[in-house]
This record gives sequence, C-alpha cells and structure tokens, in this order.
Amino acid sequence: MKRYDEIVKNLQYIFPYLNRLPIYDICDHWDKDILNAILTNKEMVIDVITTLQHLPPPEELSETKLPEHKQREKIVSVVFDIRSSQHLLDTLKPNQFFEFLISFVLTAKEKLFSKEYKGIYDKFTGDGLIVHFSKNMSGNTFADKAIKYSKEVIGTSVNILNEIFTQMSINYSKDVGVCAGIDYGEIMWLRNGVELTPVGQSIVYAHRLCSEASKGEILVNNLAYNKITKGIFNFNDKDIKPKGFKKRFKVYKLCS
Repeated sequence: MKRYDEIVKNLQYIFPYLNRLPIYDICDHWDKDILNAILTNKEMVIDVITTLQHLPPPEELSETKLPEHKQREKIVSVVFDIRSSQHLLDTLKPNQFFEFLISFVLTAKEKLFSKEYKGIYDKFTGDGLIVHFSKNMSGNTFADKAIKYSKEVIGTSVNILNEIFTQMSINYSKDVGVCAGIDYGEIMWLRNGVELTPVGQSIVYAHRLCSEASKGEILVNNLAYNKITKGIFNFNDKDIKPKGFKKRFKVYKLCS
C-alpha cells in the first residue's frame, strides 16, 4: 500500500477538492489479487500517472466557487453501475479487470471535469460511479449536460470492454455493460476538509432507478425529466417497481 500512497500524495494537487483519486478508491473496494496486479505492473502505474497528469488543472475546471459546508442546493445526480460485473471478474484476469475499471473511472472523470460539463465527482462505488451536476457549476443547461454526459460515459465503457475482449479473442456476456439512473432534487453539501459529499433523497432515487436499468439504459425520474430542454433528447416511458417501493411508477428511458 505504500506505493499507492506515494502515487496519491504526489498527484494530489491535480484534484484539490477531492482527497481520493480513482486508484485510491479501488484500493478501498477490491481484493489483494487486483492490488498485487497493479503493484507489479510498472507500465500500468505509469499509464495511470500519465493520464492523471494530462487532466485539466484545477483553475480551468470551474470559474465558480465550490459549495460551502451544509449549503443546500438543487442538483441532478447520476448513478452508474456495471451490470454483470461478476461475469467480468470470472472472465478477466485481475490485471485486466483492473485495467477496465481504471480506464472507465479515469475517462469518466476526465469528461466530467472538462469545460463542457464542469460536473462534481462524488465517489467510486466498487462497480460504478456517482456524479452530480448543478446550475452553479455547469450552468443553466446542467440537466441536459447530465444526460449527454451519461450517454457518453456508457458509450465509452462499451469501447473499453470491446477493446479488452478483442485482445483476448473471446466474447463477453450480452448482459455486461454500464447503466445509469438520474434524479433531481435538493441536497445538502457536507465538507470534510477538501472532500464534498452531497446528502439528499434525489441521490437515493437515482440509485433506485439505476438498480432497475438494464445494461446501456439511462432511466430518468420525473423531476429530472422536467428540467431537461425539450426536443433535444428522445425518451420512452417505462414502468418500474424498485425494491422497497409498494407501487409501480413511470420513469423515462433515454432512446439510443
């Protein structure tokens, strides 16, 4: 773990308002085989460092001030999940699985922090991501940007998987893929040093929607749907009944 800590320490300045990098997140969630694979793969460590060093510097990420501790704000939350991740674990070698995860997380972060999106990174969940978009950070079209970003991230994940499995000359399960759940609502920002954590019901609903989505699907709750500029995206209705809910309700599935 010492080498991980050194990487995190040396590159911490790149993300001053985050106190954990993707590589550090993965240390928290995955087993020793995967950790040993990255520790013994010098080229992969160099790739991670190179990618991080080419992300935009902090002053270019946003022209607005980040939220204060206990500040309330209405945001769009996006929860990503890797469907059939167990199949990937069973099919790929530990270093190949790690390669997919790190590529997925780093690419998603790079897009999120770009001038186009200016989103807010929350956390890596072990087999997914949580990110947020606010009017303060992303501008008046923050809901539109959440939809477009989600579509791009899912598309990128397909390309990464295809590349890895093409190199192995095998096919992967048709059920493997990334999906997303999106909701809008008021949250409270909690700060621990430089780390930002949002707390609110919309994040819970985004999780519930994501749990009902199939690979490649983006499900949007009614409140988030009403914030989207009409005519830019096409949606179909979908009835779902997430775990813990007594009744089915309608959400909106983004058309590909």
